[in-house]
Amino acid sequence: MVFHDIATETSVSCIKRSVAFSDEVQQEDIGLCESVSVVWRLSTYDRGRYSVKRENGVHHFHMLLGEFLGQV
Repeated sequence: MVFHDIATETSVSCIKRSVAFSDEVQQEDIGLCESVSVVWRLSTYDRGRYSVKRENGVHHFHMLLGEFLGQV
C-alpha cells in the first residue's frame, strides 16, 4: 500500500494500523508455512496434483501463467 498524505495525524494513525496488521498477517503466515513444512518432512508426501476442492484458483492461475510464458 502506498500512502501519499503522511502529514496528518489521521494518516499517521492509519499507516501505523496498516503496518501492524500487515505484520500480524506475516507472522501468521510464517507459523503456517513452518507447520506445513514439518508435516511434509515427517510424511511420505512428495508432491502431487492440486486439490480439486481447495486449489482450483491456484491451478487456474498457474495455467494462465504457463500460457503467458508459452509453456502450455
